[in-house]
Amino acid sequence: MASDTMVQLQQQGALEGVTEQAQLEELDLAFYQGTLRKAEGDGDLRLHGLDVRPGCKVGDNFSSIVTRNTARGVRGNGTGFQRSVIVKRAPDRDRFRCLAAFAKETEAYSVLVPALARAVSWSRLPLPRCLHASETERPDHIVLEDLAAEGFAMPPRGRELDQAHAALVLRALGRFHGASLALRYADPATFHRLRADTAELIFFPEAEAVFSSTLGAAASLAVLSLKRSGRADLGRRLTARAAAPGIFREMCDAVLPPTDDGEVPAVFTHGDCWANNLLFRYKDGHPCETKLIDLAGIRCSSPALDLLHFLYTSVSREVRTVHRQQLLDEYLDSLRETLQETAGTNPAVDQHTTSTIVATGIPLTRAQLEVEMRRRAPFGLWMGLWMLPAIFFSPSLLPKGPGPVDYYSQATQAHLCAALPKEFHQRVLHLVEEHAEIGALENESREA
Repeated sequence: MASDTMVQLQQQGALEGVTEQAQLEELDLAFYQGTLRKAEGDGDLRLHGLDVRPGCKVGDNFSSIVTRNTARGVRGNGTGFQRSVIVKRAPDRDRFRCLAAFAKETEAYSVLVPALARAVSWSRLPLPRCLHASETERPDHIVLEDLAAEGFAMPPRGRELDQAHAALVLRALGRFHGASLALRYADPATFHRLRADTAELIFFPEAEAVFSSTLGAAASLAVLSLKRSGRADLGRRLTARAAAPGIFREMCDAVLPPTDDGEVPAVFTHGDCWANNLLFRYKDGHPCETKLIDLAGIRCSSPALDLLHFLYTSVSREVRTVHRQQLLDEYLDSLRETLQETAGTNPAVDQHTTSTIVATGIPLTRAQLEVEMRRRAPFGLWMGLWMLPAIFFSPSLLPKGPGPVDYYSQATQAHLCAALPKEFHQRVLHLVEEHAEIGALENESREA
């Protein structure tokens, strides 16, 4: 979930939210003591205090208040105890469906992730361990392991990821999607029940009034940017593309799941896979592992959506084009390995299915994946253009004036276009040029 409006709202309330959170947590040691007793397997663990600090940079999270809480106390054997955890708390104000997003993430950690972990080994899931998430007990809190303690870090906001980072992400998505298919084979009833219970957060008709204007503003800003870059011709084509059938309605169509009898299987997708929802661990200066964070956007749909979302928001044009085939192979290899491991170790998978998986690998070829990504290309186009203003947004870019800023006025759009850095304009140009080259500006992609 991202727009310049959401970033501004989050920045205005971040410090007061963290301060309030610190006051509340200090009064609630019993909850954290119980949570950490379970996580540590120590029923006699006693906490004496909490240090509460911001858990992410201002602007990096839109749907919750995030803090890094360091608990101090004594273990049951009398030795000292200290552990840092990440705490996400439901926002006090419901802007841009933030409360729905928090509830959706709670459900993901409390219901979906445990089901996936029963289908594959935990090491296959590229996720932080969840210490607490419940729809009934303290539903306003999610407590996660602090991956920073293991050396994980978020890449700088706005920096395009290179091929080495991108390969890790594609392999992580292969494991995550592979876990969905493993669950489908091992426990079809649970898979279909969870699929039925997974509601779309953003792109459904009733949410049009909430998100349509921000999508339209992002498209208008992109048109101004293209004109600034000397490609007014592309701007005119983008304007025509946005007019029919309308960006929001097209996105609603784009996120619909594949049919059960189609070539591409439906999987549980991350739904918001971009650089600021990724953490990386490094060895000798090189990325060696990644984790996906923020599960508020989970949907059951085409695996192509996560790939398009990541590639068109977080990596350079060179990575998308020069290394495309290698990245898709990384994804498919990871998906295959996850399924084959499940076929060999999960007794719930019947012998016929096991033999099929071992013999054929996965129910998805690279050719089928390429066709699916081409068919859903408009999702990558509009998602990339929607995210880029938020990625580069700063309050200092806004026009100065006595009253509130009208984000959607022509004057504000023109001001932002002039104020945004050259990297923004370059990425908009590359994104639109690529989609023009594959015919996605003329509605061709939907017919492929």
